[in-house]
Amino acid sequence: MRDMNTIDEIIEHTAINGGASINLASGSTPTGGYMVSRAGSEIITEMPKLRGDLEQFVQAYQEELDNSDTYLGTWIDPDTGLVYLDISDNLDNLDTAVALGVERAQLAIYAVEQGETITCGS
Repeated sequence: MRDMNTIDEIIEHTAINGGASINLASGSTPTGGYMVSRAGSEIITEMPKLRGDLEQFVQAYQEELDNSDTYLGTWIDPDTGLVYLDISDNLDNLDTAVALGVERAQLAIYAVEQGETITCGS
């Protein structure tokens, strides 16, 4: 995937693809693995409010998002249309990612290469 480095690109990618993951330290997006949200970092918003909420989220979590191991994640819940913003980890192992998603009470994790959402049963 190409690098995303502006709020506009993140919003556009979210609207077109139902979500986005970006490492703000490098501007890169993951090419494989499984995205799992960090517990306590999520906020829920709606597309019309996404720009302002995304800007505030990035400011509030700037220190964590400057880490080369973390990703800013967005996800549109297809059942509700609500947009989730979070800090995500990229894991290589599916079983570990699902177990961590359950432990973190996540609705779902995301398989990057397959482009699929995997429910966690939370």
